[in-house]
Amino acid sequence: MKILVVGGTYDRGGGKESGLIRKLGGALAKFTEDHIAYANGGYIEDLKQLLNDTKSYDAVFWFANVSNDEEKIRDVKEVAPHTLLVNSKRNDFVEEGKQKYDMEELLQRALALKANLCFEFCKLNDSIFRIKVFDPLGCVWYEGTDINDAVVATVKRLHYLKSVTRKPSVTVENKVDVVFTERDNEFLEFIKSSAETFHKLMCLPAEVKRFVGNASLRFKSATRCMSGFPAIRRDDYILISRRNVDKTGISEKDFVPCYLDEDGRVAFVGENKPSVDAPVQLRLFNALPNIDYILHGHCYIKGAPMTSMAIPCGAVEEVDETLATLAKQYKTLEGTFYVLNLKGHGCLIMANSDKLDVMKDVEFYVRPMPEYMN
Repeated sequence: MKILVVGGTYDRGGGKESGLIRKLGGALAKFTEDHIAYANGGYIEDLKQLLNDTKSYDAVFWFANVSNDEEKIRDVKEVAPHTLLVNSKRNDFVEEGKQKYDMEELLQRALALKANLCFEFCKLNDSIFRIKVFDPLGCVWYEGTDINDAVVATVKRLHYLKSVTRKPSVTVENKVDVVFTERDNEFLEFIKSSAETFHKLMCLPAEVKRFVGNASLRFKSATRCMSGFPAIRRDDYILISRRNVDKTGISEKDFVPCYLDEDGRVAFVGENKPSVDAPVQLRLFNALPNIDYILHGHCYIKGAPMTSMAIPCGAVEEVDETLATLAKQYKTLEGTFYVLNLKGHGCLIMANSDKLDVMKDVEFYVRPMPEYMN
């Protein structure tokens, strides 16, 4: 794996190196056999070139310090959407027991930058920083004061993220008319109410709309349709909620007709891309013949079985992990109702249309935030 480390100060006069970044680079060189490129401080123009170079790397540690008076040069994912991004945030104590940013603020920043991992640095004294390495779902992969251990945990997670299977989405020219049945509309209302519940449980600010999951629904007749943060099927189609939609006000117009093409890609109709979880949900519908509705949230369900691995959103490996856990707990994949907790991620409720009332009785609880993985 090719890794680029960018840190230190960048300004118009030539910024200084960072001792912390020097230690980070040394730790990477010591604990991994990956190819490491390293830049620590310099001119603003250097930083612009480095940003352009990120597309040549598998993973980028983007820790550059730039004055707030300057243009922010940090949108690695805009230049290199398939590169794994590790960003950073200084988060010192501003008063006794209180840091400048809370966890939810850090997570929203990581989501906005589309970071895969984030380093939080908190100065404890003149020579010691507490380091926390976490992902945008609040899973902590390291917390402590040893930069070497932080690097080992980070590189291990990066290699895993690099190894998971991602399937792209491709648009198709088809036209699909979507009409909801009374039962589908009942599920849609359940989606909205669940989104409100997730939001309240997680104590999220009103402006945060992305942290409550998605869902899906299967078509069974020529006029059957669905909308929500779900996925739906009509003949060969599943309707899946579009990306980044506010689920508390979702309607059938927010759903994207989808199917798996011969190469296992998500083929979708229209201008809106479906949820990043579309590759997983389409495969779950294929594997679970009696399931009509799927709801996914970022809370946990009381009494539900838990998967054994923390798998990132949209990775196809989640399908096998889900089915193996269901088979172990329920002894069959021919059932009509399942609940499942996804480790470090959230939950799934999967139900036949006759089980909507049972689905509504599910009790959610908030995930630990942060949630420690080791």
